[in-house]
Amino acid sequence: MTAAQQTDPSRDAAIDQLRLENLQNMLAHLNCYPADDAECVLELKLPLSMLTTIMLRSAEARTTPQSLVLNVLSEAGY
Repeated sequence: MTAAQQTDPSRDAAIDQLRLENLQNMLAHLNCYPADDAECVLELKLPLSMLTTIMLRSAEARTTPQSLVLNVLSEAGY
């Protein structure tokens, strides 16, 4: 690895801290201004068994898989 390819750990930590602060600021803004909160698409790679479980549980609850996942995330504090 060349010197140009190596990264400075303290610089990486500072960048990570800035990312965290930006995310915290965005969340605080969205909490203060719920009208700015928009629906977004999140793509996940899940094992087929997990997807099947989600689909089965949503059918049992007579809801959509999306609603089931949103409810679970909400109950978990997200």
